[in-house]
Amino acid sequence: MVKVTVIEEFNAPAEQIWDIVGGFNSLSVWHPAVDKSELQEGGAIRKLILQNGDEAFEELVNHSDELREYSYSIVKSSLPIVEYFSTLKIFARGTGSQVEWSGEFNSFGVPDDEASELIKGIYQAGLDNLKSIVNP
Repeated sequence: MVKVTVIEEFNAPAEQIWDIVGGFNSLSVWHPAVDKSELQEGGAIRKLILQNGDEAFEELVNHSDELREYSYSIVKSSLPIVEYFSTLKIFARGTGSQVEWSGEFNSFGVPDDEASELIKGIYQAGLDNLKSIVNP
């Protein structure tokens, strides 16, 4: 299994960050690669339409407003990975917050380090854009 974690500090309260990222259908609001997100199957599956036209389907595994975290798995995507499981967590840090986005998966058709860098880049792009939204 390949494991990737990206952690970023924010100068905004955890509640503010969670209000933006906490909805399973909110990825299109804060991630620059996602053009549109649609909930399916009663909200358990999100269909992502990416900026490049690709589609991905992700399944919600766990969601906790109290803990400010959710976990999901990829059901179908064009990424060179399989058995993907990810968790997005927001922690209070004084008057600010910390966002941790982690995932584990097996690479498929590419070396592990290439798949790792790809996923790390996806996480980092999302968190960088979130920072620009929270701290314009």
